[in-house]
Formats: sequence, C-alpha cells, structure tokens
Amino acid sequence: MSKHKSEAQLLKPRNDLAWREIRGEFVAVDMNSGDYHTFNEVGAFIWRRIIAGRDPESILDEIMAEYKVTREKAGSDFDAFVQVLKSNCLLQ
Repeated sequence: MSKHKSEAQLLKPRNDLAWREIRGEFVAVDMNSGDYHTFNEVGAFIWRRIIAGRDPESILDEIMAEYKVTREKAGSDFDAFVQVLKSNCLLQ
C-alpha cells in the first residue's frame, strides 16, 4: 500500500472551516480563531479535490495530468501541501 493511499482517511477538512474561492485563489478561514489561509494555484487545485472527497492517488493522477509533471514531482507537491494543511490544523 502506498503512503498516499494510507493517508486517504486524513484528507478531510475540519468541520469548523469556511472556504471560498476568490478570483481563482482559495481562502480557508478557521471559524474558531479567525485565522485565514490562502492557497497558491497548485494548493487550490489540491484543496478542491480534497473537499470533493477524492482519494490521494486520484489527486496525484490529476496533478500529473493538469501540470504535466512526473509522479515524483506530483507526490512531492502533494506531500508538501498536506504537511502545510496538517501544520495549520486544517484537516480532521
């Protein structure tokens, strides 16, 4: 089993977050603290798929197709973004 499949259950936004897309950029607001987080283009691409309930392997495939990158690069970007989400406590 790959690392990404094992993380599939972790890819759910917290219930107390609000998010909006504004001019192509995603903004997530922590309703408890009032902190807000913005995502770059690739982060917004990944976030859209997380909130749509896509599994990590599907997200990697979509990153590769959209950005014409290798699986290694897609995995690296994905892992980095998931780490940002975790470090900011944005996932359940």
